[in-house]
Amino acid sequence: MDRRQLFGFFLLLLFISACGNEEANVETVDATNNGEQKVITLGHVTADDHILHLAVEKFKEEVEERSDGSMTVDIYPQQQLGGEADMMDQLRNGTLDMGALTIAELTARSEAFNAWYMPYLLGGLDATEEMRQTEEADEILHSLDDHEGVHPLSYYVIENRHVFSVDEPVTTMEDFRNLQVRIPPGTAIDDFYQRLGATPSPVEQQEVYTSLQTGVLEAADVDVDAVLANRYHEVGDHVAMTGHHDWVIGVLYSQPLWDQLTEEQQTIVEESIEIAAQYSHEISGELQDEYIERAQEEGVEIHEFEDMDEITEIAEEMHEDYATDNELIENFIEKAREIENH
Repeated sequence: MDRRQLFGFFLLLLFISACGNEEANVETVDATNNGEQKVITLGHVTADDHILHLAVEKFKEEVEERSDGSMTVDIYPQQQLGGEADMMDQLRNGTLDMGALTIAELTARSEAFNAWYMPYLLGGLDATEEMRQTEEADEILHSLDDHEGVHPLSYYVIENRHVFSVDEPVTTMEDFRNLQVRIPPGTAIDDFYQRLGATPSPVEQQEVYTSLQTGVLEAADVDVDAVLANRYHEVGDHVAMTGHHDWVIGVLYSQPLWDQLTEEQQTIVEESIEIAAQYSHEISGELQDEYIERAQEEGVEIHEFEDMDEITEIAEEMHEDYATDNELIENFIEKAREIENH
């Protein structure tokens, strides 16, 4: 073999070697990408000992177990990422993966969510959990417009809502007259309290404690868990067990980030959400009595509401009015009545 042939053979060996290395490198990169850990960021507004936080911790546990650790969930409670409107913006632009947001925030995007605020429509947590799983509830969840940029996943059922008051208990219809009561902004619950003769005030969540303390507010629409978690018991003494509706949370994923997940990852998220939703219902029922006992230990007096016939009559009139105005709410109310009657 002369020099030119030898040199050509040497170049051929180099070329083959380079191609082999390139293929190996591609395989290595692909393997690295496939093994890359997915971190899901999730924000909500409640304290880290609230039932909602316990539910999202259950979601985190399920995701990480089902993915064998290839997916992790970082939770940001207590408005660490801003208020709910801020988190909706972050979901839309893809800077936040998930949000567990109150129905109050979602009502600002679709009035159909007011269905969950119909007082005395569902007779407790079990009925509300059954309603959560219906087609009618799902249609409302997916009534969020496409431009919202979110992928609706499910609901969490949290706890019964009651009336917390500072100085005097609210046990009769007369006690509602001109009562300055904090309500979630922009919801049908505002209409409900007005029909009761109260003066509802949509104070932001972070301002409620100070407003109760200074007398700007006399009362607040709350669950007993929130009385403890937000330390309202330091500034007020009474909870009237009105149980007018259950507190429900909407769980959303950022649409642009959802589209980046593999089908397997999407399935893991969906299955984990459902397990966490069932868990939320289970612990809500178990913990409500415990929260009442703890509130009493902190000096809060628990009262029964006396005028139930009158308040439920007002609620039923409200159901009819809202059903007339919105077909999704009408369907929701009809399904709720079916659940209550079976």
